[in-house]
Amino acid sequence: MGVSPLPKKRICLDGKAMVEFLFNGLEEVEKTIGYIFKNKLLLIQAMTHSSYKNNCLTESYNEQEWIGDRVLGFEMAKFVSLNCQDTVDAKSATFATLTSNEFWAVLTVRHGIHKHIKLCDNNLTAKIDAFAEQQTRNGHQHMHKFFEIVESVDDPELLFATFTEPPKELADVWEALAGAIFQDSGFSNDITWAVIAPLLVPDGKISYWPKNPVQTIHRKYGKALQFA
Repeated sequence: MGVSPLPKKRICLDGKAMVEFLFNGLEEVEKTIGYIFKNKLLLIQAMTHSSYKNNCLTESYNEQEWIGDRVLGFEMAKFVSLNCQDTVDAKSATFATLTSNEFWAVLTVRHGIHKHIKLCDNNLTAKIDAFAEQQTRNGHQHMHKFFEIVESVDDPELLFATFTEPPKELADVWEALAGAIFQDSGFSNDITWAVIAPLLVPDGKISYWPKNPVQTIHRKYGKALQFA
């Protein structure tokens, strides 16, 4: 199971006991991202999907997702502007890749954060688990590795690219986590970026640029490619 298991019945606790119950396991998230929350409720909220009814202390992560989306967008724009020595069009394509739901979803699974999402939706849980298993098989590669190239049964010269859509909720959690850090740090862009930036690339090198999958596939296979 890749996410918090479905509880058999609603759990009702008071005060400190409820915080401890909801925060159980989230210490691993703090350890992973290298940031200790002063307000634990902010991290609890960031990991709470709207289907999870046992959290009676906070709302779901929706508002934090909205905040995180803006913070990450601003910081990514600055990052690309300073580090991508290319045309404006190329910078725009890179920015779109680095702020895509697919990119955030891969990072959420790569760092094991998906295991701590609080939700009560069996269908969504199955989708998250399936995507996480696929990512484990391919070594947690980024977007250009989502595609698997297969030959047509009828025409060996015709190639197909199959694509596994990452659950958007994985991206939502990544953005919510960034939003929670932003809130907990006193709305500091600098602190938020200092936490998030080291998590973006597998080797820690600022020169690493995830590739746009559609551009990558079309450059390699051209008109012979069809999407199934």
